[in-house]
Amino acid sequence: MPFRFKLMIDSYRKILYYFGSMMLVMGGLLLTPLIYLLFNQSEQSDIGAFIFPALGAVLLYIIFGKLMGKHGDNAMSYEEAAVSVSLTWIVMCALSAVPFIMLKRLNFSHAYFEAMSGYTTTGLTLIDYTITTKMLFLWRSIMQYAGGAGIAIFLISLSNGFTGAGLSQVEGKADLLVPQIRHSARLVMLIYSTYAFVGIGALKIAGMTWFDAVNHAFAALSTGGFSTHVESIGWYNSKPIEAITLVMMILGNLNFLNAYILFGGKLKTFLRNGEVKVQIVLIPVFTTIIALLVTVKLYGFIPHAFRIALYETVSALTTTGLSISNYNVWPQFGLLMITILMLIGGGTNSTAGGIKQYRLYFIFKSFKQILKEMTSPKGRIVRLSYWWGDKKLFISYSIIQSLFLFLSAFFGIYILGVCIISAFGYSIKDAAFEFASTLSNSGLTYGLTSVKLPLTIIWTQTVGMLLGRLEILIILVAITKVFRDGKRILT
Repeated sequence: MPFRFKLMIDSYRKILYYFGSMMLVMGGLLLTPLIYLLFNQSEQSDIGAFIFPALGAVLLYIIFGKLMGKHGDNAMSYEEAAVSVSLTWIVMCALSAVPFIMLKRLNFSHAYFEAMSGYTTTGLTLIDYTITTKMLFLWRSIMQYAGGAGIAIFLISLSNGFTGAGLSQVEGKADLLVPQIRHSARLVMLIYSTYAFVGIGALKIAGMTWFDAVNHAFAALSTGGFSTHVESIGWYNSKPIEAITLVMMILGNLNFLNAYILFGGKLKTFLRNGEVKVQIVLIPVFTTIIALLVTVKLYGFIPHAFRIALYETVSALTTTGLSISNYNVWPQFGLLMITILMLIGGGTNSTAGGIKQYRLYFIFKSFKQILKEMTSPKGRIVRLSYWWGDKKLFISYSIIQSLFLFLSAFFGIYILGVCIISAFGYSIKDAAFEFASTLSNSGLTYGLTSVKLPLTIIWTQTVGMLLGRLEILIILVAITKVFRDGKRILT
């Protein structure tokens, strides 16, 4: 066998080994909603909807993780991780769709949409809240919680067999809290789990039931947005609950590295971070604009108007999707402000989606550097610095190139998605808002997303959610590797 084919086979065995190992984690996740039966046996007849796909996941683990996968050196390159993670997401959403098919009688397209919305922490939904079972509500929240941390982070933190940064990089969790990758992944899970336990307790004290507290803590921290009520957080009409979920959304939006620095007591270093500066500017500015030009006119009472404006601003910027307002009564200007916030998105290496606040900060820094170079004496080298965690780095042309490459791809996909939706007769306004929510993994909706949508739009949104979560370029890297390797085989 030629050496290049041997290398290729080893590469794909490694890819399948990760995929198979992740299926074992997937099987465990599918069984977690059954915990509800310890407190209420009324849904005992529904256990098959979770056990059958869990057994399918275990079978995939045996085939690919044990029989075909590579054992030994499991350090993965970026390209290998891109293919493996992409494959894992596609299959795990199919398995996770089974409970919706069996219990809600959703067709495959709608059920797959619901699962993708969960894992990508988008929060758009097609289910009827009035007839949804408690275990399905819990399953949606568990998917969001797992997707928020990152499926790769789950595997690395649980396993002793995976090394290399490729897995965490492709899911947007490349920052290391400590030098050792596995230890870093476990610290991320410790921080994330602590958020959850404290949040659940706080929401219970604020007046939620234990069930609602668990679901909404998972939704807020994962910046996912699934709720147990159609009216979302607005159903409770509770200032304490709004305040708690507001803090949880901001924590979920926070880069895990910055959270580690903050909790380590390094406040000055934390405040130097570009994303923190962006939030300090955007949240009060957009809150004031929305309050004065939108919510004051709608709701009259100024404190109440600012309360709504603040909550909706934070929810949109963090791409969470929880809400205390009805967007159907908002003017177009208000929807435009929310759309801009959703597209900007949350923190890098956090649970949030969108373009990401650091890219907005880099755009400002890049233009500043270019202008300085144009106005500086010939031959003078201009280097602008920025803080990443506790490290002082410098803007490079490779950063600028990757930034504008991503932005080109992001807005290209966004425009295409808006065009597809509007081609079915929906207004540009509705299409722009809904696909911004889709691609940024936000989940706020103007009411367009429902089971009544044509399947072409459903699948456009499903693909949009995946591209938004894996940041587009990851999928392109995976497709490029597969086609390149296929070409090598054929030639």
